[in-house]
Amino acid sequence: MEKMNENDCAGPAPAASLSIRQVPLEHLGRWIVAGWRDMVRIGWPSYLHGLVVFVLSLVTLRIALVEVYLLPGVATAFVLVGPMLATGLYAMSRRLEEGRPAGLRDALCAWRTASRCLWRFSLLLVLIGAAWVGISALLFHLFAHIEITHLTDFVYYVLAQKTEHFILWTIAGGLVAALMFGITV
Repeated sequence: MEKMNENDCAGPAPAASLSIRQVPLEHLGRWIVAGWRDMVRIGWPSYLHGLVVFVLSLVTLRIALVEVYLLPGVATAFVLVGPMLATGLYAMSRRLEEGRPAGLRDALCAWRTASRCLWRFSLLLVLIGAAWVGISALLFHLFAHIEITHLTDFVYYVLAQKTEHFILWTIAGGLVAALMFGITV
């Protein structure tokens, strides 16, 4: 693979006026088909990108299964950060849509040339996700007066817990979600 230099990466996307569009649910199927088609056309760079994200998912899952009380928070945090991990895939698909060849260099350039706003936003999502992991783990530790060593213990506790504990946990999650919504919209 050739060494990348600054000229290999396109600059930031030109500014455009933004408008909110209503998108019918039927479009979801089209997007999945288009994404699959792009993945097949791009080939190994797309598979490699997916493999890296998959391995990160497995590492995250392994951590959460070892420290079971972290599972809800870690799962939530991963969902928040997941779309940012797909930035390279978006860049490769955009190149195909423009009729240009796409490869691993485009995926890497998507992160290398990302605007400071994208980097700050990604960091913010990671920090908020980490805060939720901490809050969720703290609440779980305060209320779960049993030893939880396996996922089945966790599921049993959640299903058998007192309603007020679940309500408090839901309120805390709702506050974090409201903060996230307020920041991202």
